Parts: sequence; structure tokens; C-alpha cells
Amino acid sequence: MHLSCLVLTLSCLAGALFGINYSFDPYLGLLLTFKGFVALTLGGIGSSLGSFIGGCLLGIVETMIAYFIGPVWSDIAAYIFFLMVLLTRPSGIFGKRW
Repeated sequence: MHLSCLVLTLSCLAGALFGINYSFDPYLGLLLTFKGFVALTLGGIGSSLGSFIGGCLLGIVETMIAYFIGPVWSDIAAYIFFLMVLLTRPSGIFGKRW
């Protein structure tokens, strides 16, 4: 099985499971696009493993902030974490230096 088939299958499954829990509206994709961009950039653009780890780190940060401080602050904390990582490592966690 090719990697692209696996990615397509997982994304279809994620979309179906997401649709069960949330109602769809036209503006829903914007927030998910920003979160995907943050996860991709955290790990380093061009690194599949880095993108996966970046997404996991983003989820952990959001969950911890939502639990300890409140769910309203989870998005803000995710973007602050993103900026802190970019200030220390501009190419991402697993990104290559130019």
C-alpha cells in the first residue's frame, strides 16, 4: 500500500469522525487550516515525522491549557507556543537549516 493511499484513508476517516461530533458550517475549515499549518510548521516543513510530532505537541498544549486554565485560552496558548518555538528554532523542530 502506498503512503498516499494511507494518508487519504486516514484523512477520510478523520473527516467522517469529525462530522459526527461537530456541525458543519462554512467557516469551520478556516480554524482547522490554521491548526494544520501550525502543526506542519512546528515540525518543520518537509518532514513527515516532524509534522506528526508537531501536531501531537500542539494537541498536548491545547489539552493541558484547556484543562488547567480554560477552553477559551487553548487556541491562544497554541499560537503562543507556536511563536515561542519559531523564535527558538525558525526552521521547526525537525526542520533543516538552509
